[in-house]
Amino acid sequence: ALQKSQELSLKKEELEALSTLTQLYASTENFKSAYFSLSRQRIQTDSLMGIERTRQIEELKSIYETEKKEQEISYLNQENELKTASLERNTLLIIGLIILLFSLLLTFYFLRYRARQKHKEVLNQQKIRMRESQIKAVIDSQETERKRFAEDLHDGMGQLVAALQLNIKSLKVNEKDLQKRNEIFDHSTQLLTEVHQEIRNIAFNLMPQTLTKEGLEAGLRELIQKLNKNNQIRIHYTSLDVPRDLRDIIAVSLYRISQEFLSNILKHSDAKNIYLDLTGHSGEIILSIEDDGRGYDLKEFQHSEGNGWRNINTRVSLIHGKIDISTSVKSKGSSMILAVPLKSLQTDVSMA
Repeated sequence: ALQKSQELSLKKEELEALSTLTQLYASTENFKSAYFSLSRQRIQTDSLMGIERTRQIEELKSIYETEKKEQEISYLNQENELKTASLERNTLLIIGLIILLFSLLLTFYFLRYRARQKHKEVLNQQKIRMRESQIKAVIDSQETERKRFAEDLHDGMGQLVAALQLNIKSLKVNEKDLQKRNEIFDHSTQLLTEVHQEIRNIAFNLMPQTLTKEGLEAGLRELIQKLNKNNQIRIHYTSLDVPRDLRDIIAVSLYRISQEFLSNILKHSDAKNIYLDLTGHSGEIILSIEDDGRGYDLKEFQHSEGNGWRNINTRVSLIHGKIDISTSVKSKGSSMILAVPLKSLQTDVSMA
């Protein structure tokens, strides 16, 4: 039976045959064979139990897999339902966001348009105020020039002409005294010379003929030559590559700005040397003025009641220049650099 069950792989029958053999060997007191048969029986029992456990495990695994698949299917169905609901919600949200974004863009565009309009209005107001300030500065400058011209005429020319009139009357009174008439004549000639010189000085202050006829460099040299005659200060002038065909507005503005700065240095700095340099470079002309005197408060100068800074600022604006002034109360000396583009001025302006 054991042999047949082994040939046919009948595990249960093999186990029963081994059990029967064990009992038979034990009853015949063949304990060694009984022990051997019992050992084989136990091995076969363990094998059957392992097979049974494997079968049970496979059944449980199959049940688990089936339930797991059912749960997965249910989970997938729920997930699909959630995705569908989420998709619908997201679609509505996207539509709402698009509407909101469109509304924000319209609001932003409207606010930006209003801001631009306000900015344009502010710029226009600033331009108007700047223009009014420039016009006021020009008018004030003209009024100052008229007052100075009237004072020069009254104090200089007026006195000389009055003295000349007295001399002419004295000629009639002393017509018989030849020596006296000659003295009066000589004095009158001297007065006429002084009148002529005074007229030249007034004309130079109003508009130097050298500047209008020979250009900016010649005008500056003549101005510096006159200022150097007082022997109180030395003005050093250098120039390089200055165009000869400068527009009148540039030439006159640079001359007046130089004149204003030189006058300010002479009045307030106690400088011993002034260095004025005029250079043409890369489509622009650069004016620099430096001195070795006392520095000053730039803000106080810019907000002073006088017309000096306003005249300078007005002329700088007219020629589209950029000015940089370096000075302070604690520093020694001051420096001014003015850069004027030569190609940005498309229209000419009459001399001021």
